Amino acid sequence: PICYHFVSWSDGLTTVARTDANVTATISVTANFASDPNVRIVASPQNYYGFIQWSYNSAAPDAVIQALGITFTENLVLDSPISVTISGGWDPTFSTQSGYSILQGSLVIGQGSLTADHLSIW
Repeated sequence: PICYHFVSWSDGLTTVARTDANVTATISVTANFASDPNVRIVASPQNYYGFIQWSYNSAAPDAVIQALGITFTENLVLDSPISVTISGGWDPTFSTQSGYSILQGSLVIGQGSLTADHLSIW
């Protein structure tokens, strides 16, 4: 999935396409992006991430990680001595679990344990 979306330019312009005409001096602008909320850790407050690995890296012991029902192209390495649950197949509002999340890549469990729910690994 695309895990980032365009937010704005550093000079405040919010249109994605940009044409600077009649430029007579050097200008510098930066595109600002934000992470898409494809994954969250069920906690208070909710923490959202773009990738499963990022959420795992921030997970506490016994965390429940919910993932959208999309394909995640990443290699997941579980290397902390904690137990986590990855619950996949959620809709974009994380209110209904009706499908599967697909991990297209590898899964390595070096330490700890994983409970997988609605998670398919290709």
